[in-house]
Amino acid sequence: MLAGALRDLVEKRFRTDPTSPTVEVVGGPWDERVRRVRDEHGSVPLGCAPPTEQDCLGALRAGADEALVVPNADPVAMHSFIDRTLLRASLRRTLPLQSAELLTLDKTIANLLRMWAHA
Repeated sequence: MLAGALRDLVEKRFRTDPTSPTVEVVGGPWDERVRRVRDEHGSVPLGCAPPTEQDCLGALRAGADEALVVPNADPVAMHSFIDRTLLRASLRRTLPLQSAELLTLDKTIANLLRMWAHA
């Protein structure tokens, strides 16, 4: 079973990491699963391994960081899946900060242009 293989891989790879990922099997349609996990766990990195591309798109639309059809328990594919999930979660968390910085910079430039126009 894919979930078991993924759980074993995560336990081995993140054995000493106190913030290690967890593997959960949840029921229901994938978009509902993602919303439920987001409601319960907030903005934790969230990767989904549904059986179809359509389910992947539903999971991504609902807020998953990564969604990938993993047809078998290939360790290389599973490591890549974990890496992409963690990277995209990190990017998701930093984008609001970057957007706020850009907004501040934009306002500063606008104020400088106004001051220059009135000088």
